[in-house]
Amino acid sequence: MTVMTRREVGRVAALWRYPVKSMLGEQVAALEITERGAAGDRAWALRELATRQIASAKKFPRLYGFRAAYEEEPTATRLPRVLIRLPNGEIIRADDAGASDAIAAALERKVTLEKISGAQPERAGIDPR
Repeated sequence: MTVMTRREVGRVAALWRYPVKSMLGEQVAALEITERGAAGDRAWALRELATRQIASAKKFPRLYGFRAAYEEEPTATRLPRVLIRLPNGEIIRADDAGASDAIAAALERKVTLEKISGAQPERAGIDPR
């Protein structure tokens, strides 16, 4: 007979989701976890137009001045609208026609905001092109 004992290996202090890669995200009470990660995490990203690479806060620290959050809770099969607070306090929607231009102006870099492709919205599968 095998006797199993339980021991604590850690505690979760907080859960965070980042709707747009490298922007500040949102603290949440719960996350839907799929085999590919947290539902809605990094479902959007910025692509630098000059290099065609996905932008990161390591290269563009100004991204830490942006905050992204979902209007509603995402699921493994549905991504609701994402709101982005720009450094000046203005709030835009990620799917607005002028979102990329507003972000590019705030970053002072030519970028485009891209949503993941495909039917599995739980984590960004953004093509690095």
